[in-house]
Amino acid sequence: MSLLDIGAQCYACTLIDFLPFPCPTCSHTFCANHIHGHGCASPDRAPGPSVKRRRGVCARPACENETIESVGGLEVGLEGEGIAREVRCPGCAEAFCISHRAQDAHDCTAPRFYDARHDATIARREKAKQLLARNFPQQAAKERVTMPKQVDRTRSSKAEEPKSGPTTAANTDTTAQVVPPAATPGPEDKLFKAHLMTIRSLAKPLEPRFASASRDESVSVEWVVDESGSRVRQWVAGPEGKYNPKAAGLALAGPPAKPSRVWVPLSTPVGKLFDSLATQGKVARPKDSADAKQVCTQPGAPRTPVVLDLSQAVQSQISSGDVLVLVRGWGTE
Repeated sequence: MSLLDIGAQCYACTLIDFLPFPCPTCSHTFCANHIHGHGCASPDRAPGPSVKRRRGVCARPACENETIESVGGLEVGLEGEGIAREVRCPGCAEAFCISHRAQDAHDCTAPRFYDARHDATIARREKAKQLLARNFPQQAAKERVTMPKQVDRTRSSKAEEPKSGPTTAANTDTTAQVVPPAATPGPEDKLFKAHLMTIRSLAKPLEPRFASASRDESVSVEWVVDESGSRVRQWVAGPEGKYNPKAAGLALAGPPAKPSRVWVPLSTPVGKLFDSLATQGKVARPKDSADAKQVCTQPGAPRTPVVLDLSQAVQSQISSGDVLVLVRGWGTE
């Protein structure tokens, strides 16, 4: 189907107008820009009295828009005087605006009028069904999958009324069923949670054999080496300032260095963890002992390093987000 099947080309220009205007004098078709100014004049046609154009209203109830005929200039009852052709519904023969021109748009009670384009669409659809039924017979009887029924879960449903029945001790004790609401996390809690996510995503297993272990049963920590303990003492004596979970690890590592991140299973002994960190940090092991200290970075935690017990397991002393410091001779002070 070409564009000229639903429109017409203006006689004065190359514009294809979908609502063309036929000139009653020269019988040519023009667009809206040339219908009045194309120089047409008929000596046999005497100019009639000027008629004020009446505005046609869409026939659909509750619609006050102007009809297509009225926009084009067609006058009701003045045949031959208008410059627009009649544009009516093929079913009910009423005049509508451009929004309600289709039969489905104005709830037309007449049988549906199908044009050539719609008939071609129906024919292609039926041909496709025949091809599918011939080449894929097993799919013909298969039920078509549709979207499930949508439920608006944002609306609060009415509370169910209690069922009538004998009153017992199980349903009269309502105090035991009350669950206290969870505390709303504050800004510091959100910062610490984001810090934990960063450590967990960047942490590497303490040893290659831990790579196959479950991360759900592990802790992710930062660790630094400060054999003299100077940075630890400076951090303890320094001002607290605004809470920042990253500040402890950066201060204990010493700028521009950054703390390393590892994860270890909860059942790992702290002594084994300490030995692996000392090997990775290239810390010498002379006769005088070196200690592993734990610094908690959770909101509200005191700035007090804790000496870890190397004979205990990780799960009893270390939490995710802590900073482990390898320091020498701290326990002898």
